[in-house]
Amino acid sequence: MSAASARTGPDPALSAFLIAHALARPGETARWTPLAGGVSSDLWRVDLPGRSLCVKRALAKLKVAADWQAPVSRNAYEWAWMRFAARHRPDSVPELLAHDPDAGLFAMAYLPPERHPMWKALLMAGDVRPETAAAVGELLGTLHAKSAGDVGLAAEFATDDNFHALRIEPYLLATAAAHPALSDILKSLADRTASTHLALIHGDVSPKNILVGPSGPVLLDAECAWYGDPAFDLAFCVNHLLLKSLVVHGRRTELLRSARVLTEEYTRRVDWEPLGALESRAASLLPALLLARVDGKSPVEYLTDDRHRDLVRTVATELLRAPAPTVSDVLGTWTTALGSRTAPVGARQDPPTDRTRSAEPTKERQMRRVVTGHDESGRSVVVSDGPVPRSREFTSLPGFVSRLPWATEPGAPVSPTGDDPTPEVTSLLPAPGGTRFIVLTLPPDSAMADPAFDPAAFGREQHADSPGLADLMEPDGMHTTPTVDYGIVLAGVAVLELDDGHCTPLSAGDIVIQNGTRHGWRNRGDGPVTLAFVLIGTEREG
Repeated sequence: MSAASARTGPDPALSAFLIAHALARPGETARWTPLAGGVSSDLWRVDLPGRSLCVKRALAKLKVAADWQAPVSRNAYEWAWMRFAARHRPDSVPELLAHDPDAGLFAMAYLPPERHPMWKALLMAGDVRPETAAAVGELLGTLHAKSAGDVGLAAEFATDDNFHALRIEPYLLATAAAHPALSDILKSLADRTASTHLALIHGDVSPKNILVGPSGPVLLDAECAWYGDPAFDLAFCVNHLLLKSLVVHGRRTELLRSARVLTEEYTRRVDWEPLGALESRAASLLPALLLARVDGKSPVEYLTDDRHRDLVRTVATELLRAPAPTVSDVLGTWTTALGSRTAPVGARQDPPTDRTRSAEPTKERQMRRVVTGHDESGRSVVVSDGPVPRSREFTSLPGFVSRLPWATEPGAPVSPTGDDPTPEVTSLLPAPGGTRFIVLTLPPDSAMADPAFDPAAFGREQHADSPGLADLMEPDGMHTTPTVDYGIVLAGVAVLELDDGHCTPLSAGDIVIQNGTRHGWRNRGDGPVTLAFVLIGTEREG
């Protein structure tokens, strides 16, 4: 809540509102200071003798260049949303003081910026802390989970017209009009979003509407509150972090990591629908919102370089025409585009610093495993859908993750019910004719050069996690297994090392067939690498 210029009594109706609700006494001196904020409301700090508070009034015409009208009744929905949030997370909103729904007014506690700085101001100043983004993701996911399936909330927040006026039309449909070649895609996203009603959403989860308080994030400006698609809130917030990564110099790495950890913490709370369904909707909305903040009715004010705006248009168009399945995939595409396209634009690249080199690896998003089988009638069905049960994040080497999604034994028939075989696996080396499906995430090799790294502890953890396979590991990670391995790089750039130090780099999407040769895997980059392997047990010659 940052102040602009101060004055006394902007409107007699506002003073009357305070007196009517016993927030001020007749004749008491009140100093009204307009607060900088969004485009849809007037907001004041009111200083009274010995106390301060905030008053907010919705505007019928929003403060943008385009003609953007919206009903002032949204003020009542904002008040109701904040009451909902206060019931479940009291520290997540300011204390609510009084409400006049007919006038489109409400009062709330004033939170001083020295204790509750605006997240946007911190980000734009280069104070980028991924732990703040993680807390935002956790809070947002928790509130969505608390509201999902609540028929009372669905009726109370049936604000489809309001959400259309404030979000669907100015963001998706206005952008469709500006891009005729993408019009059908954007209109389809608008229709899908408008028809999805799963949870109570905030509708404007932007860093300008989030204060970083001593007890965690505080959410403001819920005028767009709607019982609708929770994927919209996730995509809307991540979108802002991606756009800021273009202009906040020297903090690109932290901003992209913030987008990733926000998504990870949010998705851990998703229990109201299959995670893949929500991620797919968020991933397809994200490029639409990127494009909307350049060519919709509310372009962000800090993208002043045409080359930055063109980059957004290029990446967003690519992702709209070929949708990514997850938000993580969108982040990967965006990161690649920044690395390959922004250097000629003239934007300063993040310098490699001790801080970025020594930063702890980003916590891996839980990998999803879908298993099929047959029901009692013999029909094909999904029998399980969730994280890989046999998965280990190593404590001795943060960022190293080992997963065993599946395994088969020699001659074993296909399980008609899709029973999980992995709890019974005692060796990650398959017998001849058996298989092991293994997915590994490797941190940068530099992590093992850290003085805090304990090779002995890592060896013990590896033997506990990967019996059989760990027994064949040489001190430098080279190993030979009696298997044919089908491997694919899922993310990052992995380096395959063979005898005599021969190295072959492999990028995401590259495959390798490992024919029982001595080899090792290296990660010489500064981010994680994820690889998937199917090990097929074979007989050795001779």
